[in-house]
Amino acid sequence: MSAGFIYILQNPVYDPYVVKIGFSKREPDLRAREIYDGATGVPVPFEVASAYSVGDCRLAEKRTHKRMAAYRLSGRREFFRTAPHVAAAIAYDTCVKINVELGLPPPEMYETGVLKDRKHDTDECSEAYQESSFDAESVWQVDPFRLRESPLGTSTLTAEQSDRIEILKMQLAQVYPDKIHEILSGFSRDKNPEKEIKIWEYITKAYLTVEQVDFASDDLRHEAFDLLLMRSVAPTGKVLSDNKLEHLTSKAAKRLLRAYELKPMPISVRPWSSFKALS
Repeated sequence: MSAGFIYILQNPVYDPYVVKIGFSKREPDLRAREIYDGATGVPVPFEVASAYSVGDCRLAEKRTHKRMAAYRLSGRREFFRTAPHVAAAIAYDTCVKINVELGLPPPEMYETGVLKDRKHDTDECSEAYQESSFDAESVWQVDPFRLRESPLGTSTLTAEQSDRIEILKMQLAQVYPDKIHEILSGFSRDKNPEKEIKIWEYITKAYLTVEQVDFASDDLRHEAFDLLLMRSVAPTGKVLSDNKLEHLTSKAAKRLLRAYELKPMPISVRPWSSFKALS
């Protein structure tokens, strides 16, 4: 067991939604400097976006990496495509649980060489986590917000799946604030929730490539997100040919859709006659 810190680093030359998540037994500022000094391909130093003290920093890194695995850019690197505040919330939540297991006080937030008591922010962080916490027979253009019609409880979600869904809610909270929570609360309607969760994680990872997504208009966010929903069931060329772009440029739309890394999985449907034959 090694006491230390888990940190989230950002670099000004990288996309704002690319972070490095790691651990250090020493102050995170020193570790950020070491990474810069030892990397010839990085033109400017890393900055500590957030960091927390924890009783076992190696375990904290391992658990945080596992919880954020869907957003990892490479299995050989500690870089993730995620909103920095989401990475911070997951890291802090992980540190809290580890410190409880070890009988230690709550983690403290690190601020440029100074440890800050995190106690007064605990409720805020927990609240943010809770709130945010086949073969195709036919392919149809459908309203993505009306896809899940099976009853809740069709399948049972594991604790890990439930955690991944809460992370999805946090990542996508800004897209459709009034609908995202509702639609992502229905995975137990799916006969294969693991498949559906994975698709949504890839959609989210691609969505976070939108430049300046924090400052984009709601219309642009919606267009980008809806294009990715359609890309999950159809090839890039068909999505672009079937939709008139109003807010994204053609170049930006192509780049966005190519960021979706899964093959299209068309929605499989049965003709009504086949259901009648079963009755």
